[in-house]
Amino acid sequence: MSEYATRSMGQRPRWTSRTSSSVTGAPAATPNRTLETAVAERTRERNAMWRLSRDLLLVLDVRRRIVAINPIVTELTGYAPEEVIGRPFADFLHPNDQEALAEAIRRARRERVSDIEARVITRDGELREFVWNASPEAGQAYVSGRDVTEERTQLREL
Repeated sequence: MSEYATRSMGQRPRWTSRTSSSVTGAPAATPNRTLETAVAERTRERNAMWRLSRDLLLVLDVRRRIVAINPIVTELTGYAPEEVIGRPFADFLHPNDQEALAEAIRRARRERVSDIEARVITRDGELREFVWNASPEAGQAYVSGRDVTEERTQLREL
């Protein structure tokens, strides 16, 4: 912000503040505007990664219910995001894999966990093999799962 004086003939100077760039006329960068711009940019980046990721991304609350999930869930499992949000994550896991993944998610509220294998049951009843990673943040678990079904099938066929 800059200040300058203007004066009409025969009048006293009038002080004016300017909050725009003298060259472009655009609003000058202030700490709040810079922070708002940075937050908006980060939000756009996060949203793009959330939408574009080929991995399944989830946020789980302390009860291991799905709070958020990215749109790839539909392609990978046949479920729409609104069908899984609010439901326990275990509802979508093979019964034999539920306890191991539940323990990993409990640990993920305190520390990062990696390479946990658990199968997902799709809407059509098909089993898909996933490798999961999870990390804590603000009392929630941030989880990513990579579908490795095709890779594992090819390895078994060799």
